[in-house]
Amino acid sequence: MVHLMDCYAYTSRWRHRHPAEKAAFAGGLLLLSFFIPLAGLLLILLTVSLVALLGARIPSLLYGRVMTIPMAFILIGASSLLVTLSYPSNHLHIGFAEAGILPAIHLVARAMAAASCLIFFSLTTPTADWMPLLRKFYVPAVVVDLMLMTYRLLFVFAERLSTLQHAQAARLGNLTFRSRIRTTGLIGANLFIRSLDRARRIELGMESRCYNGEIPCLPFERKPSLPVIFGALILCLVIAGFGFLTKRWPYA
Repeated sequence: MVHLMDCYAYTSRWRHRHPAEKAAFAGGLLLLSFFIPLAGLLLILLTVSLVALLGARIPSLLYGRVMTIPMAFILIGASSLLVTLSYPSNHLHIGFAEAGILPAIHLVARAMAAASCLIFFSLTTPTADWMPLLRKFYVPAVVVDLMLMTYRLLFVFAERLSTLQHAQAARLGNLTFRSRIRTTGLIGANLFIRSLDRARRIELGMESRCYNGEIPCLPFERKPSLPVIFGALILCLVIAGFGFLTKRWPYA
């Protein structure tokens, strides 16, 4: 899924828009999702989805598929608010907590609103574009370099894991439950050893290229559009105003 999102980010309709423009939109709404009331959260989710589907022209099937991944974890976590445990007469009793319905709704709405902002930014902005943007905001170079190396190694290890899984399947390593356990252990051990070897080779390669503590990144060719950034910020203010105006509504 990460590889699919990265591939689409490079072919997105908004691929050549300056990352600061998309960061102003997605980042502003992401910050709002931390404290805005419920009605504002639903408006954030609707706005981001409309911009992603109609503005950036992200395929609805892809967008829905990516959104279901965080939704599954969020629903599992929110379901714990709807369960009560008690020990009457030394017996475990599991019940339904009506008081947890509203907090669970707020939790799901807040988490999904924040996830939609991150997914929108991920599907429209490749890593090579937003890494230089972090340095513009004075993020330490070592942090940016660690993020870049981790992101790169994710694809290397995913490809290696797929190769090992296919090799073990070709050797009939998944026929029984016992063989699957053994195969999983062998793959994990092999991947761990090769990860250490790969990291060491990368370190030697960077030292041989006179690594001075900062990996050079090419700046974005185009300059950000100030009207677009101001428009994104105004939209955030409008959504924030709507959210706090509806704060006194029931269940808000």
